[in-house]
Amino acid sequence: MKKHFKLLLTLIFTTILSACDDYLDKDPLDRPSNETFYSTQDELIMAINACYNFVTAQYIVQGQDGNPTTVWPHFVNAFYRDHVTDIAATRLVGLYDSFKKGELSTSSVLSSNDWSYWYVGIGRTNALLASMTKAEAVTDPTLFKRIRSEARVIRAICYMNLINDYGDVPFFTEPITATDAATIPRTQKSEILEFIYQEFDEAIPDLPKTYSQSNERGRITQGAAYSMKARIALYSGDYSTAKAAAKSVIDLNVYKLHPSYRNLFTYSGQYSPEIILDFQYKAPERTNEFHLYNAPRNSAGQSQSFPTEDLVASFECIDGLPIDESPLYNPNNPFINRDPRLRGAIIIPRVWNGTTIRTKGVIFNGIEFMSSKETLLAADGTTKLDSSLSEKEKTVLDTKTGNMITNQKTTNAFSSYTGYCIRKYMDSTNVTKNNAVDMNFIISRYAEILLIYAEASVELNQIDQSVLDALNTIRARAYGNTDANGFTNINATNYPKVTTTGQAELRKLIRRERKVELCFEGFRMDDLRRWDLLTKALNRHVVYGRPEDYTQLDSDDIPEIDDDGLVLIPYAEDAYGINNEETKLRRVEQYGFIPESFYLFPVPLGERQLNPELTQNDGY
Repeated sequence: MKKHFKLLLTLIFTTILSACDDYLDKDPLDRPSNETFYSTQDELIMAINACYNFVTAQYIVQGQDGNPTTVWPHFVNAFYRDHVTDIAATRLVGLYDSFKKGELSTSSVLSSNDWSYWYVGIGRTNALLASMTKAEAVTDPTLFKRIRSEARVIRAICYMNLINDYGDVPFFTEPITATDAATIPRTQKSEILEFIYQEFDEAIPDLPKTYSQSNERGRITQGAAYSMKARIALYSGDYSTAKAAAKSVIDLNVYKLHPSYRNLFTYSGQYSPEIILDFQYKAPERTNEFHLYNAPRNSAGQSQSFPTEDLVASFECIDGLPIDESPLYNPNNPFINRDPRLRGAIIIPRVWNGTTIRTKGVIFNGIEFMSSKETLLAADGTTKLDSSLSEKEKTVLDTKTGNMITNQKTTNAFSSYTGYCIRKYMDSTNVTKNNAVDMNFIISRYAEILLIYAEASVELNQIDQSVLDALNTIRARAYGNTDANGFTNINATNYPKVTTTGQAELRKLIRRERKVELCFEGFRMDDLRRWDLLTKALNRHVVYGRPEDYTQLDSDDIPEIDDDGLVLIPYAEDAYGINNEETKLRRVEQYGFIPESFYLFPVPLGERQLNPELTQNDGY
């Protein structure tokens, strides 16, 4: 990987702009604007389009051409945040590696990447807002107000992510000089939070509810502003504001759940009314390598990131009970009678003993997923037994061609370490363009808003039918009760309906819902932080994968789920085999010591060297 930029506060002052015809987010031009820019309506449109690069953070790497804003072609950072928590893992040595190893420091790339990215976005929006009046006389008044509001919302998004990760941060709303930047101290998070609220509130009246033209897709709407306000309020423990903002999104009557949870994360769901805000891709201007890095190996992928056994265990049974309470759960055939979102989010392997198929694996790209690696040894300790699943699982049928092909055993290169693969954002059409994917990444969707509304209401102890309806709308959709018009029948009888009004019970249920509904969308780290569970969940956390042979599990080998929704697997490393050469679950890796200081990221060393006024977060 190319060297990441570290000393990037100076990028605050750049006003690099990007051209745009019918596409929202093209890469920046190679030179900053001059003094005559922002003087026409077209230039304002170009400038705000450039700002849309900052609705979410990406990797920043030093380009070969010296361009400091070259973006590594993976995916947005939000996706990778999940992969150093308990729900997913990665073999990549990258941005978050220092976090999971317990080695996060002021010189870590993680501490500088998001800091620098968000401040570039602030610099860009500040420049636009400060100079756009030069074009006011020649710009359509409605469009002028809309562009100003879009810029304010994007700047607020940058600040909300900064205070969420770093706490108190330098705060300014006008273009500044390098000299000024070296003297700005940190402003309290609470003060910046009030500014963020105000920005959203003042921007909303000049934003449309929807855009009628297809080339406006991806632009910020009233719902996007309300949704971001609801999220940062929830993260900050301001439940009254979070509930009110989420209710405002609901009352717009614009958003509905997509009929299929699985298909929402494919090309067919890209412009669903469930999506409130997304990060736009379009080939060839902007693509990513998501498929290459995460798809199964028989579908042009490398399985670099993968779900954990913890996440798989967190999906309920169809009776609405967690697997450690439900009589429907069978350790020897664990994927039957489970929440349909399990197969919607995760590529599940075949359950078999080498002869009898108990449950078929997910078929993706016409190939059934199988992922055994069990290799049993004879008494001499070296001879591989023919009964080993690794011997039996040599090939798999490609249903498109009828040919037998090499399967994705863990012993093969680029096979999933845990024996599971990610299904969200997997579309078989990307097999032929695995390193040039242009599927959009969802930043905010209606299901999250319903969960925010429910959680805020529960924390305020304002539990009524609307809270139950919000939760049941999400759960009913999971079981196929949403039609093509987005109407969800919460009175259907084929799903486990939420009926309890107890605060403690609902709190547990909502936390489990967020864990499974929003998996691989970048929420888990922030949820663990705000629920004060980060160190409990991740300190010395062991990543486990699927059993090598489900027939080796005893009837009481069932993961335990505690009151915080965290999974414990006491039998994971019990050994079996002639020489005790196998363990019941795959042991992938163990995290390092995760201290309390990791609830906030450190202020980057380079920024403090440039600005001696900056203090440091505790523990660094």
